[in-house]
Amino acid sequence: MIRKKIYRWHRTLSIIIAIPVLCWAISGFMHPLMTNIRPEVATQSLPPTGIDTSQIKVPLRVCLI
Repeated sequence: MIRKKIYRWHRTLSIIIAIPVLCWAISGFMHPLMTNIRPEVATQSLPPTGIDTSQIKVPLRVCLI
């Protein structure tokens, strides 16, 4: 009876531990694959956005103090 409970706990814990380990291994295999395939990035940088200086309420000297 106790042995069955131990085996059940062992199986449950092994599944809980195996899932992150498998994800880690898959991500490790993905690095060489992504290096060889070299998918294109949609955008390398964010487009610059302008700042409306008329909406600034705090003077620069106060901000820098």
